[in-house]
Amino acid sequence: MTVQTALQYKDILICPQCNREKNTFNQLILNSDKFKCASCSMTYDVMDGVPILAEDYSSSHIIRRTNNTKNYNIQDNQLNRENFYYEHYSNRSRTIDLQSSYLLKERNLIETFIKENCINGSCLEVGCGTGIFADVSTQYLGLDYSLSSVFAKGFTDYARIVASAESIPLKSQSVNLVFSFNTLEHIPNPELAFSEIDRVLVPSGYAILKPAWHCTKYNTELLPIKSYCELNFLQRCHKFLIPLLKSKAYKFLIKIPQRLIRKLSYSFFSSKIPTKLRYRKLNPYLGNDVFIADCDATADIDCYEGLLYFESRGYKIISHKTIISRLLAGNDLLILQKP
Repeated sequence: MTVQTALQYKDILICPQCNREKNTFNQLILNSDKFKCASCSMTYDVMDGVPILAEDYSSSHIIRRTNNTKNYNIQDNQLNRENFYYEHYSNRSRTIDLQSSYLLKERNLIETFIKENCINGSCLEVGCGTGIFADVSTQYLGLDYSLSSVFAKGFTDYARIVASAESIPLKSQSVNLVFSFNTLEHIPNPELAFSEIDRVLVPSGYAILKPAWHCTKYNTELLPIKSYCELNFLQRCHKFLIPLLKSKAYKFLIKIPQRLIRKLSYSFFSSKIPTKLRYRKLNPYLGNDVFIADCDATADIDCYEGLLYFESRGYKIISHKTIISRLLAGNDLLILQKP
């Protein structure tokens, strides 16, 4: 197998700080083992072929290599989010993860989709984790916020970068396929991530997205596993109602009217204006003592809002061709094509 690094994409790498703060797209210049922005003078480290392009991990932080297994620690200004995802992927192995059934169906789908649609250009995975999708394309590029994930055992022969999905450090219209699974719900501002995905896609490019839609406050508060004596009055009421809140009947009675109103409002009053992504902010639980599904989510995103966001920008909704299928969308995978 040919060893690949993200340095093969150096001509399309841009400064994430300029992108985020000035909405300008300044190309990075590689000098020895660092990338530098000629506009803002920000420098970014390159570690074993991996550009560290998340602003939190810039050279203003002290990053040191702790051992020969490509395991890195941040030494100052540690943020809870950084620590959590560093620990989450520490000692993880791509080789072992590939032996599990995790996202097996999605892996087969992406590989088949690339072949059937003759996608020969770059394929960006947002939230690559340990890289279980890394061999779906020879033009694969993985992006993750976690330092430890991109240096997972078995992932070191593939192209990957450390960066935030809120400021993807790639030139506009430079990617043929963007795909992402179980990631966008963990981004503090998912609307920025949706906008960045739209920006980097080439015309007629594809996006395949499946975050964990409809994340819940009761999971981020650990209500399902806490005893009633640990909760305040409102939390106890919330915990008691969880079976109802999870029922299909409740979701149908609440979600469908909301979506109909949203659809009618958009169709009649703002159909020519790209809509904003509506979502509810969550306070994630980032402890390492217990873990339940999506307790670390930062956003509750309705699948329908994701569909409407791209529909309002002229995307072809391949996965949900009819209005009914969009209104009834649950924890669905979205397949989209940019105009």
